[in-house]
Amino acid sequence: MRVADRVEYRIRAMGLSDTESAKVLRRFEEARRERRAWDLSAAIAILLAAWVGWRLARSIRRSRTPA
Repeated sequence: MRVADRVEYRIRAMGLSDTESAKVLRRFEEARRERRAWDLSAAIAILLAAWVGWRLARSIRRSRTPA
């Protein structure tokens, strides 16, 4: 994405407005959205795994405690 940022900066700095430049800028924005979605899904997966681990540990502790 660093290269994409540099290319986007150059396109905007040069004031290019042709269809190919617009297509490139749209593709970069799509790539950023896709990256954010992957980052969000990874964060959700980590939180879910932590929650499941916590529930499992809690369940094990309860089962070991004498009644």
